[in-house]
Amino acid sequence: MNIIDRPEQLRQQLSRKVLPTLDLRPFIDGDFRDPLSQEILAIMDPYLMAPLVEMPMPSSDDADSAVIAAHRAHANGHWRLSSPHERAACLYRLANLIEKHLNDLSVLETSDTGRTIAGVKGWEIPHAAEVYRYYAGYADRVLRQTIPSTSTNYIEVIKEPVGVCVLLIPWNFPFACIAWKMAPALAAGCTVIVKSPERAPLSAQYLARLVRESGFPAGVVNIIAGTGKEVGARLVRHPLVNKVSFTGSPATAREIVNGSALHFPRLTLELGGKSPNLIFPDANIEKAAVGAVDAIFGVAGQNCCAGSRTFVHASLMDEFMRILLERTHARKLGDPMDEATEQGPQIDQAHLDRIASYVVDALGKGAKCHIGGRSRAGTLFYEPTILGGVTDTMALAREEVFGPVGAIYTFESEEEAFCQANDTEYSLAAGIWTADRDRVERFLAFSHVGTCWVNAYNQVDVNAPWGGAGLSGYGRELGEPGFEDYLQTRSVFW
Repeated sequence: MNIIDRPEQLRQQLSRKVLPTLDLRPFIDGDFRDPLSQEILAIMDPYLMAPLVEMPMPSSDDADSAVIAAHRAHANGHWRLSSPHERAACLYRLANLIEKHLNDLSVLETSDTGRTIAGVKGWEIPHAAEVYRYYAGYADRVLRQTIPSTSTNYIEVIKEPVGVCVLLIPWNFPFACIAWKMAPALAAGCTVIVKSPERAPLSAQYLARLVRESGFPAGVVNIIAGTGKEVGARLVRHPLVNKVSFTGSPATAREIVNGSALHFPRLTLELGGKSPNLIFPDANIEKAAVGAVDAIFGVAGQNCCAGSRTFVHASLMDEFMRILLERTHARKLGDPMDEATEQGPQIDQAHLDRIASYVVDALGKGAKCHIGGRSRAGTLFYEPTILGGVTDTMALAREEVFGPVGAIYTFESEEEAFCQANDTEYSLAAGIWTADRDRVERFLAFSHVGTCWVNAYNQVDVNAPWGGAGLSGYGRELGEPGFEDYLQTRSVFW
């Protein structure tokens, strides 16, 4: 197939086949239903800067209906008391259907997020299917076990699902993030309300159809869109909700913590980062520079673990910068439906303006722009940007920009590098490039990040727990801890 023609063919698939069959109404209690509000939410294509669809806007009343449906489904026990085999079978069917509908899901996700089709089809959608399949294997780990007693009692420890779970989804990886949260919750026997992102809700609506086809009992999975201020806030505050899992900003997380305080649901918060990427003299400089480009600019920088702070040993700086700038200059920005595109647009104008404001502030305070530093007129593209001379007086040095902007720092000693890397309130991830294993161990002892990549960056595995501390939040997703967070423990003394 001619790659030049492919974007137009994909858009025809989207407009003629996918969107006309997509039910945009809230999915509650096993079916799509008309929302209780008359408001409309316009969903935009950030590349074309044009409306994709007009979506009926769920309200706080719809949020109440979703919680009641999930609570009723949990109380009746049809899911939590079902056999592990039944729960696993539903998850396996869902994984298979996701793979079957890969093409439709990919064009939807690309169209309303601006993510590249290569990244969505090549990783995100297949990864989501893998996550559902992986946690299907956990369905039989909701266990009862006996433990020794210090008296004559006979003691059982029972693992049980926590109950009704609200899953608040970000707009940068919506389909994968739903899987990270929903798959372990369902395997544990919980019921869920997925609150899809108002900027990018379309793949979640498609998922609702696959959920119904997979045979989940009514009310076990509920999926609604709507705004965070109305629908999200009502879900978080609802007294029948037992757990909230959120991926997003620390500012919104504070509202969630405060809003849920009346009834204390369990919380899992993944809040992004200001991740360091350290390059030492014994590193493979070519691989490290290529890795740094992906760390900074992957997903147009709209990535919670973006390696936005790159620390380079002074002896490598000239050669490293030559390779980095050469690779950055060659990066292809363009139509995300084109498989050759490496970077798509930012999600919307407000976010583009926010990114630009960080750069303007840094340049005004003395930072040097090596490349980029501007948006492309009439589009939502922000050019890949590398800044030097960044200091702590600049917001860009301390806050998560969430865009294709990287700051380059230099260091002379290992101690200096470690101290600079650790000088942040975030602690989600870090990268280190070195041939010295002892140095890696020293960094791990010094740092407190949740994930560390050695001679690599941006690697994710369904077996590996993901999460951070500080402003990066708390709790873990993926792996066994991601499953355990949806269980509670009961002790029974006989």
